[in-house]
Amino acid sequence: MTALSDNQLIAKANSIGNKTEENTIDPNMVAQMFRELILSKYNKDQPLPVGPQGPQGVQGPAGSPDTGAMIVDKLKAIDNEEEKLPSSALQGTPMNDLHFFHNKEIGAWEIIREDVPSKEGMGFMAGADLWKYEASAIQGRKAKVFTFSETADTKEVSFRKIIGRNGYFYAVSSSGGSNRFYISSEGKVFLEGGDTGYLEYYGFDISDWGTIILVGRSGGPDNIRRSEDGGRTFTTITAPGTYEFIDVTFIANGRWVACARTGEAVYSIDDGVTWLAATVDGANAFRGVAYNEGTVVLVSSDGTNRVQLSNDLGETFTSTSPSTNRYFSGVAFFKGKIILRRGGTSSGGYVTVSTDKGLTWEEKLPPEDSNQETSGMAVIGDYLYLYGANGFIIRSSDLESYEVIPSGTTNKISAMGWTMINGFPVAMFGCDTGDNEDRVFSTL
Repeated sequence: MTALSDNQLIAKANSIGNKTEENTIDPNMVAQMFRELILSKYNKDQPLPVGPQGPQGVQGPAGSPDTGAMIVDKLKAIDNEEEKLPSSALQGTPMNDLHFFHNKEIGAWEIIREDVPSKEGMGFMAGADLWKYEASAIQGRKAKVFTFSETADTKEVSFRKIIGRNGYFYAVSSSGGSNRFYISSEGKVFLEGGDTGYLEYYGFDISDWGTIILVGRSGGPDNIRRSEDGGRTFTTITAPGTYEFIDVTFIANGRWVACARTGEAVYSIDDGVTWLAATVDGANAFRGVAYNEGTVVLVSSDGTNRVQLSNDLGETFTSTSPSTNRYFSGVAFFKGKIILRRGGTSSGGYVTVSTDKGLTWEEKLPPEDSNQETSGMAVIGDYLYLYGANGFIIRSSDLESYEVIPSGTTNKISAMGWTMINGFPVAMFGCDTGDNEDRVFSTL
């Protein structure tokens, strides 16, 4: 591919901008534009750079000093109106197998370069950067309604969390055999990963560069597992005490925060190798932790301080008081808002929401059936999904109303995640109960 001049790139961007205003934009045109920007403007003669070793596999040869994420940041920071790209070039652009190639021999993602259409011309791409593209690609797809169907998976386990990343699904369970960490490469069947700890896993997360942290209980102080190779192998990490962990979240720059139902929170500043006890505001049965833009939130199902906030990346927490103390069982950020999910049954809203970082709260999404329980929630594109017993799934884009999504099961849904496969969003959910032949459902 011949490098394009700045003027040629600007002309292409303006053309896309005009089509966007006319609502006639061609996604393939945007995708091509994005590729040309990456490969021409900022990486004229070199492939995209390698990332730290993680799920994307071993490192490739040295590349451009600009990562894909840096390129996106540079484009967003352009002040000159004539050089700005339409937002659709940065969000809503699906990357598919025409743009990326997964080299299964070495487990690496590569970006296809037209100027050197050979294996040697493939530029290695950091898994973290691919995830950033993936996360933005689903934005704006309001018309997409997932249709779930039963898969061929036959695991008889209690799924607790599912995360999709870079075309793969990862999951943990609290029951089953010795290996309770699973990986799916095609969005249909989970295969066992490399953990053999017999822990009851309830939470895990994945860093931008691929470190995987599992947290659970029943292992004494050794209730944390860490992987640097995409879940193929894990090392045992000793916590500051015998804590029964329930959730963990990656923050940034090697920092993590985990919480326990026994009332503790811990944090790591060295990518999960060692952990320190955080200062929390009273002992509570913590059920979830989430992070967004400098704020870490802990939630508890009981106690006097059921919602606690940290502004120092999880080292110290102070309580905040929603108007109604519910049986809070989960927390997430959705469109900049803090979302607390209530467990149990109630006529109050499924969620309690703060738009001002915990200063004020309001219950949202009152249930049609006060006996309906939720067991989890997931943010997928423009929607917040809630799911639970009897195959219950709803989604909302504005937190004012919701629509019911058919699940294809009457089992208790306990985990849900999504990723992009061949340029399209794919979702999977797992169940806590049911026959061993109908606990995993997918939109494929």
